[in-house]
Amino acid sequence: MVNKKNLSFYPHKIIGEGGKKYLYNGITSSLYQMDDISDKILKNNTLGIENESKYKEALEFMVQNFIVKTKENETALEELYNKVADSRLVVNPTQVILMISQDCNLRCTYCYGGDGEYNNKGFMNYKVAKRAVDYLIKHSNSDKLGICFFGGEPLMNYALIKKIVAYAKEIECKTDKKFAFSMTTNGTLINKEIEEFIISNKIATTISIDGDEGVQNSNRYYANKKGCYDEVVKNTHNLRKTNLLSARATISPNNLNLLSSIEHLISLGFRKVAWAPAINMMTSRDVEKMIDSQKNVISKVEELINSGNIEEAKKYGPIMSLLKKVNADGIRIRACGTGINMIAVGIDGDIYPCQRFVGVKQIKLGNVFEDLPCSNSEFYSRIDIRKISKCSDCLSKNICLGGCPQEAYESDNNINIPSKALCDYNNETLIQILKVYINLDGEMKERLFG
Repeated sequence: MVNKKNLSFYPHKIIGEGGKKYLYNGITSSLYQMDDISDKILKNNTLGIENESKYKEALEFMVQNFIVKTKENETALEELYNKVADSRLVVNPTQVILMISQDCNLRCTYCYGGDGEYNNKGFMNYKVAKRAVDYLIKHSNSDKLGICFFGGEPLMNYALIKKIVAYAKEIECKTDKKFAFSMTTNGTLINKEIEEFIISNKIATTISIDGDEGVQNSNRYYANKKGCYDEVVKNTHNLRKTNLLSARATISPNNLNLLSSIEHLISLGFRKVAWAPAINMMTSRDVEKMIDSQKNVISKVEELINSGNIEEAKKYGPIMSLLKKVNADGIRIRACGTGINMIAVGIDGDIYPCQRFVGVKQIKLGNVFEDLPCSNSEFYSRIDIRKISKCSDCLSKNICLGGCPQEAYESDNNINIPSKALCDYNNETLIQILKVYINLDGEMKERLFG
């Protein structure tokens, strides 16, 4: 008989589905079907295990796959994390986000940029924008580069967009560099000329829109409190027939019925819909409602997958992103490419890790008029998942990786303290995602991720 073992384990979750038990590994995002022996090991109760060789085999598997904590595993994990971290300490941007307008024509209730001004109201000029593109080319190892037009409301500076697209195309003619263009806009200023420009230059455009007329107008309105839904829908009518237009919704107390909002946006013809919560606006009760609403969205996506409507399911962007992360297991160390493969440039040429940090001088990485490459070592070391103590034993640590550092900074002036409400939202979402993933067969996975 095998004696009871007092083992320690890394973050994990046992999920019962279809009469079977599965183990989710919070370190690598891997999923394993469990047998009785592994179940007993996880419960530190090996009484009744008669076959010692099978016990040792199961235990060895759990050690090798970072389920059981050992001194050797702690050392091996540190080496793996260091390897990933060291490969990211040098900024190798493949995309520059140009804050071409630090001003906006709307006054959205949850704007993190201070009415789009980001602590410095104004418009970027051609000299700064051109220099930012040159900086990207000089300090990137990639021949495929991206330019994103952002704000505020970028179309308030449409003339500059035209000049930069033209400049990038001149570079393409002279070099082996290729540019992809993108833009995030509220859609209120799109007219026929801009529409044709977006289409002819294949500018992947994201429209900030939260849902139907009531939801949109309660959150996104002009200074006189007039809502903008009608203008946005009218202005994007033709673009929604192309494959260039996506939507992004912000979840607020005004649109906690998330499924209704997302289905409305999909019905309008957006090729994909993304969403994210404005946690700082929510009460604990709001968060509970949001979690329940997210579960309804996940159930809808599962229903679409099971009915074979894969293309429709892919329109639910965040759900697909989470399923892909579970499918592509492995150790991760940071939440996104902020300050690593993307940089944001403010109207004065200052470089920041991403558009959300523009204007936060403490997190400035450099300036496009400086010859030296910008350094992210201090910033990057701070968003390393190992530096976020709150995440050390969290089930979702390898999926959300502490969440958006700017959101943490905004709520607590510290990029290393994620919001508890966001943690609850992410954990509950992950469990539902895992149940969906467990039920995917090989053909479904190929169609979803192949």
